[in-house]
Amino acid sequence: MRMLSEPIEVSRRLLLFGSLLCGMAPLAFSDSGVSTISEVISDDYSTLWVLLGLVLASMATWVYGRWGGLAVPPSTRRKAWFVSFSLLASGVWLGYPTEKEDLNALKWEKWSPERELELLDSGKAVYVDFTAKWCWSCQVNKRVFHYEDIIRKIRELDIVLLKADWTDKNPVILSALQSYGREGVPLNIYYKSHEPEALPPTPILMPEALTESIVLDVLETGKPFMKSGEQGFVAILGFAFLGGLILNLMPCVFPVLGLKIMGFVKQAGEDRKKIARHGFIFTGGVLVSFWLLVGVLLWLRNTMKQELGWGFQLQEPGFVFVLALVLLIFALSLSGVFEIGLSLTGTGAKLSRQSGYAGSFFSGVLAVVVATPCMAPFLGVAVGAALAMAWLPALAVFTCVGLGLAFPYLLLSLMPNWISRLPKPGAWMESFKQAMAFPIYATVVWLVWNLSAQLG
Repeated sequence: MRMLSEPIEVSRRLLLFGSLLCGMAPLAFSDSGVSTISEVISDDYSTLWVLLGLVLASMATWVYGRWGGLAVPPSTRRKAWFVSFSLLASGVWLGYPTEKEDLNALKWEKWSPERELELLDSGKAVYVDFTAKWCWSCQVNKRVFHYEDIIRKIRELDIVLLKADWTDKNPVILSALQSYGREGVPLNIYYKSHEPEALPPTPILMPEALTESIVLDVLETGKPFMKSGEQGFVAILGFAFLGGLILNLMPCVFPVLGLKIMGFVKQAGEDRKKIARHGFIFTGGVLVSFWLLVGVLLWLRNTMKQELGWGFQLQEPGFVFVLALVLLIFALSLSGVFEIGLSLTGTGAKLSRQSGYAGSFFSGVLAVVVATPCMAPFLGVAVGAALAMAWLPALAVFTCVGLGLAFPYLLLSLMPNWISRLPKPGAWMESFKQAMAFPIYATVVWLVWNLSAQLG
């Protein structure tokens, strides 16, 4: 379980987070006075779990308040109590403070090329985790290192664990990633132990999505989980499409696209050509956004000679802050706190919620903006290959990513008979809209946590 050391620390950090959301200076009280955010929020994950636990507890309160009262039928009230209790229990489990020593069963050293070479020269087994705090897939992968079997196997093989944290710009880490044919994280590398006099073994590249069985299989056999040769261009396009399709299930993308499905529900019964147009325009918003993103990346690479990889914009504190602010405003509007007016900060969120063609286009744009931290399985190889290609092949790869992301919604728009199978419009849509705000609140928490690491 991932927790804090003392309950008083929970309150202190929550006060800090509240001050950030209210626009106050990033200060917090400590025993010796006032300290900065970097002094209060440490590099571990305890703060993130506490704040995400609070999001779940808030959602539990919302469920109980909406359906747990005496005015609803008893059967609905019982279901609401069950869901509310489950969410609350999950939030308590996630964020309840315990001793910090329980967190670090395995010790990770800071990666550097010199340290890696030193260990390999001595014949040690080495495991390198290329990661970043803004990379959602990276954080999900870390769960495998809490399993007892994996901890036991790592200690049995005397494997040295190195962490290459790419949260901030680091050209040395990017150069190492590129040496393995990657332009972004996650990337996990394993070197078997060997005789000190012998040459280091060929590094084993782990799959992008890790499970307990995959890691154990690689550590026990010393062989790749899946043997991969040179991938042809068609295979890379297939990986790109499949990775874009999987992006729809990622927590940073799902809330925005869930609202788009609700838009399809509203359109049920309308003219088929009009529904198809919405689907194509949504797809256009996705594709244009991906084209702009890859265009910026390739232009910086070729013209300005910048060493930038996938997710480079999330290494800029200013971008992270603006994205967190926009998503917070978006989530508050979904919760019904206020209706977004014509202010500049609200324009994007308002456009993505309206029902016209502009709404469909900007829903696609917003989906891409929030998708970039989510490196879905199969995307790493495709993106890494694309950013090393010429312009036209790179655009083709990112077009396939965009088509994969937009495919379910384009399919619904072209098959309006399927839309008729969705629930009919009604009062439930307001509840669904408000429920979608909570995953976005969780995304804001994660972005603020990432921002604190960059400013620390």
